Amino acid sequence: MKIKEENKAKILKIFTIVSYIVSILIYEICISNGNRILQLINGQGLAYNFSLCRLVLYIAFMILLVKYIDKFIDNALKTLKYKSKKIGIPIYIIVAILIFLYVAIKWGSIYKSATVVLFGILGIIFLLYVSADYVKNMIVFCFTFGIVFTFSTEIHHSLDEKKHIMTALNMSQGNFDYEKNPLYDPAYQNIIFNCDINDFAKFYSEKYKPELSDNWDKSEENQIYYVCSKPAEYNFVLYIPSTIGILYARLLGGSVADVYIMGRVFNLIAYMVMAVIALKLLPYKKKIFYIILTFPIMIVLAASYSIDGMCMGLITMFIAYCLKLENMDYKEIGIKNIVILIMLLIGCLLAKNFAYIALGLLIFILPIVKILKNNKKRLPIILSIIVISIVICSLLLLKLVGGTTDSDVGDPRGGDTSVPKQIEFLCSSPTNIIKVGFAHITNSILNYNWYTYMNDSVFFGKYNSQIFFLQMIFILYVAFTDNSKKINKKTTIISVLSSLCVFAMTSLMLYLTFTPVGQINISGYQPRYILPILPLLLMLINNNRFIGKSNEIDEEKTDVFVSIISIVLIAIDFICLIYIV
Repeated sequence: MKIKEENKAKILKIFTIVSYIVSILIYEICISNGNRILQLINGQGLAYNFSLCRLVLYIAFMILLVKYIDKFIDNALKTLKYKSKKIGIPIYIIVAILIFLYVAIKWGSIYKSATVVLFGILGIIFLLYVSADYVKNMIVFCFTFGIVFTFSTEIHHSLDEKKHIMTALNMSQGNFDYEKNPLYDPAYQNIIFNCDINDFAKFYSEKYKPELSDNWDKSEENQIYYVCSKPAEYNFVLYIPSTIGILYARLLGGSVADVYIMGRVFNLIAYMVMAVIALKLLPYKKKIFYIILTFPIMIVLAASYSIDGMCMGLITMFIAYCLKLENMDYKEIGIKNIVILIMLLIGCLLAKNFAYIALGLLIFILPIVKILKNNKKRLPIILSIIVISIVICSLLLLKLVGGTTDSDVGDPRGGDTSVPKQIEFLCSSPTNIIKVGFAHITNSILNYNWYTYMNDSVFFGKYNSQIFFLQMIFILYVAFTDNSKKINKKTTIISVLSSLCVFAMTSLMLYLTFTPVGQINISGYQPRYILPILPLLLMLINNNRFIGKSNEIDEEKTDVFVSIISIVLIAIDFICLIYIV
């Protein structure tokens, strides 16, 4: 029996390694060199888009795969006998083949056909390795489905990706003063918005040569284009991973496309690392956090230059650490834990320029007085750390406020905006605040159509609303059936309160900076702004009210089933992403 299991492990290991090698070859030949194949077919000769940065990344990945694959094999073999896998894998393969044939015949695009094949192969790997271990699932997810989104999602997508890559490009050239002195890079500035893989593939043949300058067209008629193209004004820390990816590709002579994709890849890796840390820290309710962390819109944003992935990672780590400390004996909480907690809170403050500052209320789920009394000998050190942290946060806030007051105008994309005038309008009459608040609540959290933007049609096509309905049912199912912890009243009240305050703060920021002066409805407020706090609310739903305890084996089977269903919904979104519908 042991020999049989060893043989299965070897077969699975070989299959995985071969599958990844095939996937790399497909990407290298059909995506990176797709334009060269088309040139060859059209009789224009044979050429090859060689890239050292891609080659080094392939080799590094394969080395890591061979080294660490054994840590995932046992879980994979254990769950292969589950009915959900025995039924799910063959169905997935058949559907993937049919979709590939449909794409190949209907679209005739080598790039989209190759993308579907890659999604199919990597999807099989995920289904083979998915288990009840959400930490390992997260790693496998990012190196299968996640990696496909780094090149299949439209380039310069409409959620400000062009602004974000411009920030990372400025940082890669050593310009950290990108807010006041933004630099212009023609190599990426001239790429159209929402550029799909068919139009972007030609840039694999074009070597990247940095030519940043301050030669912006700031004329009045070009103002909106300038605002949509200049660097985003967020803290540089949020762009470190993508900047590292750009620098890596530049140093190894990557093409324009390589540089762009590597920034996305490194952003995805950073998101994966933070998600893994958060899932390891969580003492309970990992399932619902995992589902939100792998939600399609989150993966699309994490696998692009958007800072939403970084924000989600930082906030989730802070929430997870608060829950971990709350679940510990207060006598075990020392100065090290306090320092880590403060550092994670500062990380949350960087997200969206202090918009999530209200999450600091979560600290009050801890028995603070008891913790301080237990550490009374180190109280001076703790107080010093707190004071230093307050000073750092105050300086960051003053810089942010100073940048806001330097210009009377908010974001011109919103129309006739002005932060001081908007504040004056709100303060002129209490009824204005009530009107704005009531209209906003009605148009957002009480409006189903608002929630459908969690599955944005920009990415997932005209059936995004119908697909989101399925996703919503699935998320609620997971929340209602996750009975891993009975959460106390104090944690429940503070979680709800901090979530409501985050909603209020993020709404206020959009109203001040993006909404025309005097307008009652808040412009531009999207549900992705509340995604980081969504697991915090969803984890409160069950609280052992609806589903009783189950045995360990049934729980594992349920966890595997839940992960497989989440992949089905992601696959549907992926089909829409490449415009099959």
